[in-house]
Amino acid sequence: MVRAARLVLIDPDRPQEIPRPEGYAEGEMHRPYDYAPTPDSLARRWFSDAEMETALDGLQAEQEEDGGWPIHFRAWAPGITLEWRPVATIHALKVLRAYGRI
Repeated sequence: MVRAARLVLIDPDRPQEIPRPEGYAEGEMHRPYDYAPTPDSLARRWFSDAEMETALDGLQAEQEEDGGWPIHFRAWAPGITLEWRPVATIHALKVLRAYGRI
């Protein structure tokens, strides 16, 4: 169902392949690790090993110069990024650790 509705960005280098749902901000897309944050997640079997590796490579590549990760939703006020970027960073680190990337 997630694939049929095109609600997941498999290849972070090709975001143009996924139409942005109404109401979503630019770059606001779900990735495989959002559905399967650990290898034992029920949704993990929705994605091939190669798809997960591509998504995890993309996650690692998103790490910014200061060590944090960006948010992937609309920052409608300046404080949103300040409040949610630490959450995004912790999520990224937990996912990468769960998949043995760190």
